[in-house]
Amino acid sequence: MLEPDIIGVTESWADERMADEEIAIDGYEMFTRDRMLDIKGGGVLLYIRKLLKVRGIELENNFPEQVWCKLKYNGNQELSIGVCYRTPSEQVYGYKAHQEITDLIKEVSNREFVLMGEFNYKGIDWATNCEDNGISTEGTLFWNV
Repeated sequence: MLEPDIIGVTESWADERMADEEIAIDGYEMFTRDRMLDIKGGGVLLYIRKLLKVRGIELENNFPEQVWCKLKYNGNQELSIGVCYRTPSEQVYGYKAHQEITDLIKEVSNREFVLMGEFNYKGIDWATNCEDNGISTEGTLFWNV
């Protein structure tokens, strides 16, 4: 049986009608960000095993579906851990989602971080690691930070 220390979930579909107890996992601290719009779907969850030293943090970035915590390890070292969900539909948040994710990565790039998520970049052929037009995306995933 797997017993991961960190679990990231996208498209939780959680909202204000759902009690935290309904989606809590025994032995884990839960961090959550529901979709703020009255449109079904989206939302992210982050579960961290309770034996780890973590606290929730807010970033300055305003990407709507993200949640972050900071993990202390080896005394005073810190690792920022985040989960985000980028909807494939531009009708939900508009056309700025890619720029907001780019800004998000710029904000955390000056520290140790792990970013998990569902980014919904349709034009990537993961078998060849190229865009539909044949340009390699290896190691960049379209971000220049």
